[in-house]
Amino acid sequence: MQQRLLVSAVVLASGLRSQYLTQPIGGPMRTLAVSSTGSILTANGKAVFEVRDNTLVEIAANATLVAAGPSDSIAVAAIKSTTGDTDIQITLISSGKSITIGGHGNDTPTRAAAGRDGSFYILCNTESLDFPVTNNSRARGGIDGFLVKLDADLNTLYATYLGGASTDDFQDLTVDASGSAFVAASSNSAELAPGARGAGAFLNTFGIFESAGSESFRATVAAWLAPNDNTLFAATAGQGLFRSNDQGQTWIPLNQGLSDLNITTLAGDAQTIYAGTPRALFRSLNGGTSWSETAVSASGSGIRALASVPRDRNIVYAALRTGCGLFRSADAGRTWQSRLSSDVCVSALAVNDTAVYAFTANGDVYTATTTDLQLRRISVINGVVAAVLNGSILYAATNTGLSKSVDNGVTWSEVFRGANITAVGVNNNRLFLGTADQGVLAASDNAGFTRIDEASLQQPVRSLIATAGFIAVGTDYRPDLYVAKVSPRGDQIVFASFVGGLGVESNARVALDSTGNVVIAATTDSSDLVATFEAVQRRFAGGLTDIFLSKLTPNFELISLTYLGGSGQDTLGGIAIDSRNFVYLTGTTASSDLPTSTNASRRDLNGSASAAFVAVLSPNLGSLAHLTYAARDDVATATGEAIAVTNNDVWIAGGFGAEEGFVARFTGLVSFGMITSVRNGASLVAGPIAPTSTVLIDGAGFGNSVFGLTVRMGTSEASVVRVSDTRIEVTAPADLEPGTSVPVTVTSRTGLFQGSAAVAAISPGIFSANRDGKGVAQAFLLRRDSDDVTTLTPIYECADEGACIAVPVDLGDEGDQLSLLIRATGIRNRRGLDSVTVDMNGVLAEVLSVEPVDSFSGVDQVIVTLPRSLGDAGGKIREVTIRVTVDGQAANPVTMLIG
Repeated sequence: MQQRLLVSAVVLASGLRSQYLTQPIGGPMRTLAVSSTGSILTANGKAVFEVRDNTLVEIAANATLVAAGPSDSIAVAAIKSTTGDTDIQITLISSGKSITIGGHGNDTPTRAAAGRDGSFYILCNTESLDFPVTNNSRARGGIDGFLVKLDADLNTLYATYLGGASTDDFQDLTVDASGSAFVAASSNSAELAPGARGAGAFLNTFGIFESAGSESFRATVAAWLAPNDNTLFAATAGQGLFRSNDQGQTWIPLNQGLSDLNITTLAGDAQTIYAGTPRALFRSLNGGTSWSETAVSASGSGIRALASVPRDRNIVYAALRTGCGLFRSADAGRTWQSRLSSDVCVSALAVNDTAVYAFTANGDVYTATTTDLQLRRISVINGVVAAVLNGSILYAATNTGLSKSVDNGVTWSEVFRGANITAVGVNNNRLFLGTADQGVLAASDNAGFTRIDEASLQQPVRSLIATAGFIAVGTDYRPDLYVAKVSPRGDQIVFASFVGGLGVESNARVALDSTGNVVIAATTDSSDLVATFEAVQRRFAGGLTDIFLSKLTPNFELISLTYLGGSGQDTLGGIAIDSRNFVYLTGTTASSDLPTSTNASRRDLNGSASAAFVAVLSPNLGSLAHLTYAARDDVATATGEAIAVTNNDVWIAGGFGAEEGFVARFTGLVSFGMITSVRNGASLVAGPIAPTSTVLIDGAGFGNSVFGLTVRMGTSEASVVRVSDTRIEVTAPADLEPGTSVPVTVTSRTGLFQGSAAVAAISPGIFSANRDGKGVAQAFLLRRDSDDVTTLTPIYECADEGACIAVPVDLGDEGDQLSLLIRATGIRNRRGLDSVTVDMNGVLAEVLSVEPVDSFSGVDQVIVTLPRSLGDAGGKIREVTIRVTVDGQAANPVTMLIG
């Protein structure tokens, strides 16, 4: 049933009109889509809405995302499956046809896009190891991405996993004309592509009583095994297993026979080692030299937790990841017996020589002796992520604290609260807690936890182990922005790259311009990103987070990079690019000092805690075309979540507070105009331009700054010499093809301007002193007298604020050698020196040379001998007209005075 919802229209300052279309229940609008007919669609967690007659009309229920194709639109929702996890439901809005996709894990849709052929692409994050693929891709562990391409009838064209061995939060998607998909993620998986900088996860070994960190190798260490005080095994996410025999100073890989290098858990001793991965359990009987897969993996399940008996490593317990259940082997993993049913999911194990303890996802605690085949339920403790035994004391760590049991797990008491614990270790009554937010905490006798003050431990801790001689800590990666191009058939990653700094990049976004360049953006707290020279903002502004944007070539090489933000917290919502390649952003800001435009509809927070904002950047990210806050005075907070561009309208979606969604339209943010003329920079004559010549471009509204200004002629960029609001002087590119007509575009911080120009091999023009193409020449007299003294003087003089006038040239003594240096342009591609003639009142001057004044500018100079016969005027001042002809083409005549 269609439902008409509240709309409020607001006329804003400076002629910019914005309409806030609000939906009071359901929360912020998260996505925007534009149909082939220009209709605006948006969605929140409740439904899909269409903008009709300045009103939001509900057109589909139960949807978090929306995508609009050429012939139809889809609504996408996350729904509960029969097994309790979440699946993905895709519905054709016109017909109501619906399909559900997913695996035996939580699957969350994050972005939907439409191809030009009527297909649909759904990007999601998944914990499922069995998402139905159409190729040989597989889950790598942690959170993976998943990309599905459907035809117009919702039949699957391809389905593939994306991501690496760590956590990959895929957040944005766009599709080009060929059907290639571009995806962006905030990723910890540094093995996916070159360029990862935030992946500064160090393996650290610390003395028990001293903090002396070592940077032995860079990896995400998911688990440790320390069979003695010297030997240390490190299980990594994506790089396999490593062994050190010197407490972490040097390392060797041990991966022969390991078909999955994403190892998440370890057990065993120096010779018999068990390695669990998201797909299988592997065993080595020779200290890791070679590996084989165990029978417990036959069902295709991965391993969630492992533990072996210290004095009898033949006895090992394995908790399954898919299907759950707990298995026991008493013969070093050759045969296995089930100990808990497949509906019991074990999250952590602790084992000593006499007992095993199993902690489950629903909070139940089971135990058995190591020789008993039957586990029994003994207590309840919720959210256990790690457990360890210290003699007769059993410790269980949760996301919020640490509890202990002194009666073999029957009762529990909390000994510490206040940290997001990820790992726990104990030795000689000293406890170590690895946390996601406070580094490593240490305490003796369970009291007085303090933070180990070590700089490299400021990152989230993934794993920890304590021995008598040291502790080993694996710190987590800080996510970078990962961008990848997926082939049209979904069978390969064509290009991939990381962009980021030493901090965290999140809210990853990607868009394509009309030339195939890739624009990526993210929220960042990295202050070490290297902005390009003409960036809008070259440095981190100092708040909690800024936004960064980067433009890459189609094969992912860097073109430009800039920050954007203020002194408060700035987060990215959405990104879009118009047909002229201007880049549009929306997001949420608590900064009161963003560089708003003079005609912004709202220029400050006006007392609000946060506001949405709209920013428009020039195609090279070198200048701001527009920036305005977007908020309402009757609400304390506003967020910008998504953005779309249609013709000259900019649409953003977001929320007022937690319950009210909105869509807003802005018009007139960027100027687009015509170039009125393209002229020879010396003669000022409109007509063909020559390669490497000085050219004037006329129009209105260019602005008055060279920063962020780009002029292109054909496919190449012209060098900008000077600029005013109505005229730009450039040097034409050297690669212009004579006999063609090329487009001319000017992109400035005020807008985009378009025109065209014909190209000729030469287009001669002579510079006048007044730069108007007439009157006294911009020329210099070179005099060498009989004493061999050389002087160079202009043949004109200019008042400070006035016009230039000719200065009569005194030909001097007969022995003086006189030459005239005439400034010109458009003649660099002439046939030869003999094709240049200079006529002075009917007298042909000898042409000595024609050469560039500056090899990088379009200015040349013609040097001629000044004929003495020009002085035969009985002592009177004579005006001489200089006519230069090149390859038969006459330049504009200029003058000089002889007297």
